Amino acid sequence: GRKVCLPIERTNRLASRRSLRAARALEPGDVIGPDDVVTLRPGGGLESGRQGSLIGVRVARSIAKHELFRPDDLSELSREASHVM
Repeated sequence: GRKVCLPIERTNRLASRRSLRAARALEPGDVIGPDDVVTLRPGGGLESGRQGSLIGVRVARSIAKHELFRPDDLSELSREASHVM
């Protein structure tokens, strides 16, 4: 069957989800590899199922260790920049 979030479970939903975070500090120009991404709680950033979308992207901003990856980290400019160099 299909899982449904009960009203009483909604408050824990975000805390229970996992998001993609940097496994190490990343600097502008770094290219994200598989070892640069970890999946940690709580959620709030990119969903763990989007890890493949991050691989090969050139970082456009400083990202601290365990900082959430943001949707704008997957921008076309970041992806295009990683293929130019």
